[in-house]
Amino acid sequence: MKNCIKCKTEIPERRLMALPHTVTCVNCSTTGAYKSVTITCGEGEDTWQETKIMSESEYNLYMKIEKKVAEMNGIPIVSNFDRIFLEDDLPDIEE
Repeated sequence: MKNCIKCKTEIPERRLMALPHTVTCVNCSTTGAYKSVTITCGEGEDTWQETKIMSESEYNLYMKIEKKVAEMNGIPIVSNFDRIFLEDDLPDIEE
């Protein structure tokens, strides 16, 4: 058992399992939520994917730039659950 250094409440066991060196509870933590973006790099057989982890503000800026680049290139986009899909990549849905 470990107590939060700020509010003195007990830090939940699962939080300690995930973050063994944490000294604060969730409510007292100053770390915000992070978002991720998967980026495909390279071409052909030399293609790989990287996952970029970023803060909320970095993610919002990234998405704003992605949207601007798509608009500049005439690529129609549809925003869905914080992800951008090209309209051609969306599945056909029968009505």
